[in-house]
Amino acid sequence: MSGGPPTRDACIFDLAIIGAGIYGIQAARTYLELHPYDKVIVFEGSGDVGGVWSSERVYDAFWTQTPLGILEFSDMPLEGVPDHDTYHGFFPAKYVAEYLKSYVESRIYGGQTLASRIRSHSQVEVLSKVDEGWTLHVKNSTDSAVADTELGARKVIDATGLTSTPNVPSIPGQDNYQGQFLHHKGFALHQASLFSATGPQRIAVIGGAKSAADVAYACAKAGKDVTWIIRRSGAGPAAFVSAKGSWPYNNSNESFYTRLTSHFLVSWFFDESKTRLGRFLYGTGLGRAFIGWVWKAISRKASGLANYDREDGRKNGFHNLRPDTEIFWQNDSTGVCQRDDFFDTIARKVKVYREDIKEMNAHGLELADGTIASADCVIFATGWKTSHPRIKVQEDGQNLTLSLGLSVSEPQASEASNNWEELISSASKQILARFPVLQHRPRYHDGPDNKAPLRLYKGVLPINDRSIAFVGQMLSGNNFRIAEVQALYAVAALDGVLLLPSKEHMRTTVAETIAWNRARYLSKGRHGNWLYWDMVPYTDDLLQELGLHSHRHTSYWKDLLMPCFARDLVGLIEEHRAKTLRARKFQ
Repeated sequence: MSGGPPTRDACIFDLAIIGAGIYGIQAARTYLELHPYDKVIVFEGSGDVGGVWSSERVYDAFWTQTPLGILEFSDMPLEGVPDHDTYHGFFPAKYVAEYLKSYVESRIYGGQTLASRIRSHSQVEVLSKVDEGWTLHVKNSTDSAVADTELGARKVIDATGLTSTPNVPSIPGQDNYQGQFLHHKGFALHQASLFSATGPQRIAVIGGAKSAADVAYACAKAGKDVTWIIRRSGAGPAAFVSAKGSWPYNNSNESFYTRLTSHFLVSWFFDESKTRLGRFLYGTGLGRAFIGWVWKAISRKASGLANYDREDGRKNGFHNLRPDTEIFWQNDSTGVCQRDDFFDTIARKVKVYREDIKEMNAHGLELADGTIASADCVIFATGWKTSHPRIKVQEDGQNLTLSLGLSVSEPQASEASNNWEELISSASKQILARFPVLQHRPRYHDGPDNKAPLRLYKGVLPINDRSIAFVGQMLSGNNFRIAEVQALYAVAALDGVLLLPSKEHMRTTVAETIAWNRARYLSKGRHGNWLYWDMVPYTDDLLQELGLHSHRHTSYWKDLLMPCFARDLVGLIEEHRAKTLRARKFQ
């Protein structure tokens, strides 16, 4: 480590949180609500809070995928978005960045703001287990001359999430390219220069998900000559659903985030046997056929919205945006179409190719079919590296990544997979018996993979360690609600007040989660952490294990039909505190 020898800080913190994105913010808020005078520190590698929502990473065409009322925290509504800047409740991400800054500055515990506890430009590089606690080796990420620091903490929450480390593929000939290239993580910082009159005129965007769509749209609206390349050997382009809702819902998200919809998700976190509708849908051939019909109707509606065979997009290859699988399977992810002119702009102004890249040359890219795509700038909207260790986790010099249950790459992955193979195989048979609709999977691309799946209990807790928790490891359509619920679940576990099952039961549960994920979400589910449609049943499952009920409506029909708004979580921490005090009183 550079910058001179580490200096030992005399303070031992009660809790250290790594990452000041929405998961880290909620972990800190939740812990401090319960322990306002404890010593808590939050490390953030960048200069701003919010992670993907930070002001450093939002740009004009970056809009939310979740609407007002749902995309916020329960203890502070997101206000001040003007009507002219909303589209059926969806809105520009810049307002989220402003909201998060205001949030950390306005939360005060023990006389200190949450913002004052965040140490920016502090990258945790090594996490070492020491006795019952941890030592964090922290590097100043802006100045190598500043001495590295070692800090002690009794407990740790890793909130680095899955959108920290850019995934930039290595392309043959990349060193020969004479233009500019960047990952979409840095798109906001370069937007002004990219869109200036003297900036690049020909831009190639690589990737198939919603982030690639936003970048391609933004560049096209700026008058650039845009080429959008989606790998033939990948999972395919994202589907795009309408932002509009059907009565009584204001938008499409509201209709999906209900407990009625949970019946149709084929979710491992939803116990279909507890309702009459669930028993009908999953226990009868007619019910399973009805589930299939509903999802096919959703796919048809989305396809009709895009009109992939439209005449004005034929010469530009607009049809190449047609997803490979139906929306139900989520193998290629889904985005909300938040602009009336999105499809028109892409169809008329963007050349879309569905082909692998053979190599890069001095002036652009050559595709596998021989197509030459000239580009002054290449933007990789290719997602994130999701495997650990982003932080080295060790004890006595030994790597703890495997034993903690984190997703790892070769050569450790084979060892981890072998240890779990029998459990997952047995669980797979049970999952397919429980959900017969998953036995008929479509054809999909499933390329080589060298990563072991995530083996955290409920996606949060290591099976063998009660001093550390991981939040933000599960990918979902709405991370704000999950951040709030995971934070309470993690803190309860670290406090020792969460009644957990035996280690054997936890291992079986983890194996079942992985097996269901792979069957339900195809290649996206291979690592056991893809919960795109499962936000409501997943958070309900965590809160049920915590023994909490205040988030549910007292009316059966409201509980079934009402969207799960952020405000529904108001009072959860107070309920948890009261429950914990009662339990201690009667011990």
